[in-house]
Amino acid sequence: MPHLLTPPVKPFSKTKGNQYFPHGISLAESSDNIVSAAPFRGSVRMESEHAGVRRNILDYLVRHPGAKDTREGVINWWVAKPCPDERLADAVLADLVAQGWIVKRETASQAIYSLNHARVQEIKTFLASDRET
Repeated sequence: MPHLLTPPVKPFSKTKGNQYFPHGISLAESSDNIVSAAPFRGSVRMESEHAGVRRNILDYLVRHPGAKDTREGVINWWVAKPCPDERLADAVLADLVAQGWIVKRETASQAIYSLNHARVQEIKTFLASDRET
């Protein structure tokens, strides 16, 4: 069996806070002020689109607290404008469910999403601070 060579490892560069990352990786700050490693190309745009979809969903729910819908309904109504990427909307929806701001209820045919009414004040505070930045 021939010996397989692994490609050379890219050199590391020193970045903010004396942390080392491979070239091509930068520190990117998300809308939640969580610092993560993200690729240079497209990361700012992707984060901007993620934040926009998140804001649209939360704005819709604050204005329509009784809203309940399927994944397709969320994409078509809660996101409000043409969704840049349905996978992005799926990721945002999953993040909001994990955060506890949206409730996901499984039915026999599909999941139904709705506002977690116990967290509405927290969501309003987030939206107000998000608009200020």
